[in-house]
Amino acid sequence: MDKQLDIRFDRVEKALGTLVDSIAKYNPSTHSAHDFVAADAELGKGLEELQTHQSNYRRLQELRAASASLDAQIKDTLRLLANTRKELVNAPATVFPEGSHYAINYDELLSYARMISPTTIPPVGAINGLPAHGEPQGNLDAGGTETAATTPGGPGAATPVGGGATPNGLQNGATSQPPSQPPADQPGSAPPASQAQHSQQTVASFGTSVTTSTTLPEHLSAHLNPHAQTEFAPWPGEDKVRQGSLAALAFLAERGIDPEGYDPEEEAEQARRRKAEEEEERSRRADEEDRERRIRHEEQLRQRAAAQAAREREAAEEAEAWRRSSVGGAPPSASSPVGGEKRQFQFMGDLDDDDD
Repeated sequence: MDKQLDIRFDRVEKALGTLVDSIAKYNPSTHSAHDFVAADAELGKGLEELQTHQSNYRRLQELRAASASLDAQIKDTLRLLANTRKELVNAPATVFPEGSHYAINYDELLSYARMISPTTIPPVGAINGLPAHGEPQGNLDAGGTETAATTPGGPGAATPVGGGATPNGLQNGATSQPPSQPPADQPGSAPPASQAQHSQQTVASFGTSVTTSTTLPEHLSAHLNPHAQTEFAPWPGEDKVRQGSLAALAFLAERGIDPEGYDPEEEAEQARRRKAEEEEERSRRADEEDRERRIRHEEQLRQRAAAQAAREREAAEEAEAWRRSSVGGAPPSASSPVGGEKRQFQFMGDLDDDDD
């Protein structure tokens, strides 16, 4: 690449020199100008090729670096795979016991199911008053009250909707007869139109009265079934969770205690023993302090008594010595204090001369 560029530079230099010489001789040559333009174009192409060559060379260097890094990564991966294979081959096989290896036994599972049943099944009172989805509803009259649909002589006559009790103790499938209605002349004969209409009105009134009488007020319904308006949730409430085992385990974890093997009764017994030991140690220290205080007090009393006895003895000896000296005219004994003898003051002679 360097040789090609040198050749093109030489061509440009020669063409330029020829053109300059022709211009200097005042005879410009068009052929020299065309040669210079062609040489310059070739030099531009050579520079572009040089740029492409440098880009390709840089790209090759990058690819070589990437290839080297990938080769190193492949070698590391193969080495890791070989080491892992050795570890897997040398790993001992697990031998499972022949007996039961289930971590949870039957009794524990049933106990757990018994404890979680209140949160998986709604209370009985919460679903007793709910009507079925496919249950037919009773007809409503003009006043908004529920009445029974009756048909004279037909099945299901005078039966309140919902399968409730029929008036006057009539069963399903029997034709209701009011108490004041006379029996039919012949069994199976159809009653007259007026009689049938009267029977319909009476049965309708009976059905209305029965439905109205069997409906309890809202406050009485709530008193008899307190769970009627209860909303069921398939999980325990927050207060129950805080009072349960999960909260106790969380409390132990916060205190840094491992729940595995933790016995609350043993911990309480240890706390009681520690408290008893502390009380015993406190009482022992108090007894020792009282005994030391009493000993110090007795020692102070003995020292005071000894000092008082010594003072009394010295006072008695001094009194006895002064008594003996006053009676016998003898000087006081050595035990008497020095300086007890009285001396008379005498004037000197030189003082008299000064007065003269």
